Amino acid sequence: MLVDAGVGLVIVGHSERRHGLGETDAVVLEKVHRAGEAGLQVTLCVGETGDERDAGRAEEVVERQVDAVVDLGRVPLHVAYEPVWAIGTGRTATHEDARSMHAHIRATAAEALIIQYGGSVKPDNSAALLAQDGVDGLLVGGASLDAASFAAVVPL
Repeated sequence: MLVDAGVGLVIVGHSERRHGLGETDAVVLEKVHRAGEAGLQVTLCVGETGDERDAGRAEEVVERQVDAVVDLGRVPLHVAYEPVWAIGTGRTATHEDARSMHAHIRATAAEALIIQYGGSVKPDNSAALLAQDGVDGLLVGGASLDAASFAAVVPL
C-alpha cells in the first residue's frame, strides 16, 4: 500500500513506538523484513533512555537494537541514532557523544551503513553535528514542523 502511494522510505523502531507502544526488537525486525519485501528503504531508529545512559548501558542498548536487524543485508538500511532522552526535550547529545556513538554503531554493524543523528536537531546545532566524524546525516523531528527552521537545516 505504501509503495502504491509513492512512498520509498519508512522509519522503523522510533522510540515513540518502542517505548510508547511497547514494540520489541522482534516487532521491529518483522517490520524491517516486510518493508524490504515491499522494496522500501528503511531508516532504523536506535537510542537509549536517560536511565540506560545514566546506568552506563547506552552502547549496549544501541548495539542490541542494531544487531537485531543489521544482518538483513538485502534490505537497504540507514540507522538513525536518536537518544530517547533528547527527543522533544530540547537537549541534544554533545558533539562528542554523537561522534562516539556513531563510531560504535559503525564498528558494531558495518562501515557501509549510513548513520544519521536525530534528537533535538535544530538550525543552531545541525552544522556542528554534521561536522562530526561518522555522522552521515540528520533525522530532523520537531524542527521539520516549522518551515523556516527546517529550511535553515536543509541547506547543509
